[in-house]
Amino acid sequence: MAKNLGPVPAGAGSSMVDETGVIIGTSTTPSSTVPRNSSGTEIGTAAAPAAVTLYDGASAAFATASNPATVQNHLISVSRGLISDQSCINKFGRNAAVTTSEETVWSAGGLYTGWLTAAIAVRIKAGGDAADDTAGAGAQQVTIIGLDENWAAASETIATAGVGVSSATTTTFLRVYRAHVANVGTYGAANTAAINIETTAGVVVAQIGIEKGQTQLALYTIPAAKTGYIYEVSASIDGNKQLDVEFWQRPNADDVTTPFTSKRLWHAFAGLTGSTSRTFTAPRAFAAKTDIWASATALSGTGGVSARFDVLLIDD
Repeated sequence: MAKNLGPVPAGAGSSMVDETGVIIGTSTTPSSTVPRNSSGTEIGTAAAPAAVTLYDGASAAFATASNPATVQNHLISVSRGLISDQSCINKFGRNAAVTTSEETVWSAGGLYTGWLTAAIAVRIKAGGDAADDTAGAGAQQVTIIGLDENWAAASETIATAGVGVSSATTTTFLRVYRAHVANVGTYGAANTAAINIETTAGVVVAQIGIEKGQTQLALYTIPAAKTGYIYEVSASIDGNKQLDVEFWQRPNADDVTTPFTSKRLWHAFAGLTGSTSRTFTAPRAFAAKTDIWASATALSGTGGVSARFDVLLIDD
């Protein structure tokens, strides 16, 4: 271990000393460092470098000098399914007409209505378009994604029914955080009209906007037995409008008897014009069964807003 010899006089060269104070290198005669293992045995020199082999947690070699490891972004590895206990979730939403009253960032507008307190089957609400039918030119099937009665991830695909109400899912959902058109009758098409997903009790929980093929819901709930780590958020305001964009959490979403757990603000972009984002050096952690969503309020008039947050899910 090199010792600190104090300030170096002006014009003096620098020296490296070992733990006994012996000079082992200078600015004009650099040291030739020799790596050693824990037993003190030389494992390489400047002239003959050591061949290092890397091992994983199971003591299996995964990189050698002749077969080097490839360093890859961790999130890409997660997205590729190479890390079995982790997954990535991208949530984005849009509200085209936010007023001076707070609204959730979702395409249906107003405050979100789908925070359910009991699991229930869902369906496509009546009032769509005749082309969005099992034999139509538009959307023929829709996949609904959320959490089931056990707060575990679940999805189900159901057939569209034109202007009528569809059949209900066999899955009962506590949360619906995404839906998308699975099949269409025309190459390159999506849904002809807006598709509203509702519970069998008539509560709207998601909307696929006209020809969007996908919900725009800036909300998510951490599934059971997982922890979510949000590492980036962003928001964008239409034109020169000015809006407050706020990100909320509600822990213990399964607590449905009074006193309830309060919602809490965890990030905000105040008086935002244009677009911005924030990457967290230390990602924000959210426990299982925590609701997360974005809302917006126009400072005056009406303005459109988009919001996004990215979640790394890790099994508990």
